Amino acid sequence: MSDGMTGGGHVRLCGGAGWYARLPPVAAMLAMTACVGPPPAVAPGDASRDSAAPVVHIRLHNATNVDLEVVTVRFINQTEHYDSIAQGGFTDYRAVRGAYRYAQVEARRDGHRYLVQPLDYVGERPLSAGRYTYTLRGFFPAESAEDNGKAATHFMQITLQKQR
Repeated sequence: MSDGMTGGGHVRLCGGAGWYARLPPVAAMLAMTACVGPPPAVAPGDASRDSAAPVVHIRLHNATNVDLEVVTVRFINQTEHYDSIAQGGFTDYRAVRGAYRYAQVEARRDGHRYLVQPLDYVGERPLSAGRYTYTLRGFFPAESAEDNGKAATHFMQITLQKQR
């Protein structure tokens, strides 16, 4: 077919052979790379699959107005757990294989959830080897009778400083 189209608004790919022979147009757009060849086993600079990602040393600083408990940080290749970080406190540095300028951080306190939730890491590059501090920020009002004991999710900000 000279126009590459089949009946019913489907696109014919790679001469029509295989499972992708008749796909809806949107799916065909996504599948077109299948005709070019397989993707590389590891995309250059993709630390999520790259065992050669640099080791960085990261600590947390709690710059919120509350003590954080049961803290979990999800990095590219690993998850780190901390018992608690007092208001104004710092954790010890931990070796991490691959991290970005920000990470997902979740903490609990008195049944409430405190969260840094990245949307994605598109365009981010892994940090170079070194020592870094993630600073968690947020001001959270004292619990009030209006809360009726309901657990809430509070969102924190995260910033990164490279240590010398």
